[in-house]
Amino acid sequence: MKRKAHVTEIRVPWADVDRAQVVYFAAFFNYFEVGEFELFRALGKPRTQLYRKLRLGLPRVEAFCKYLAPAHEDDLLEVHSWVDEVRSRSYRLAHEIYRKADGKLLATGYVTCVCARRDDNGLHAIPVPAELRELLLGTPR
Repeated sequence: MKRKAHVTEIRVPWADVDRAQVVYFAAFFNYFEVGEFELFRALGKPRTQLYRKLRLGLPRVEAFCKYLAPAHEDDLLEVHSWVDEVRSRSYRLAHEIYRKADGKLLATGYVTCVCARRDDNGLHAIPVPAELRELLLGTPR
């Protein structure tokens, strides 16, 4: 069941448009990232503060995007982002991108992040810290 999403607006810059005059496919992952950043801010804990406080890294281990319609330069987009799943050592954020002018759904996708810490032997997955788990599960439904 889809939870209530946080909505972030993004205006498509010229730099995101390819030679075919549509938004380059990889730019959608940047829009997902902006949606994630703003979702954490809306939950009351900017992501950078969490990283520092919890000494946490969140490497991405899976990313997916299904493209349904093109976006163009200067389109105003709405990135809808929500916590889709929280597991023992990871969580998945889901995203939908709409063109604001006509409400058309342009893309859907998700990003899975693993909680990790670095030590002298490298990067290691750790359980989702309690503070982060509470924050993620507190996403409005």
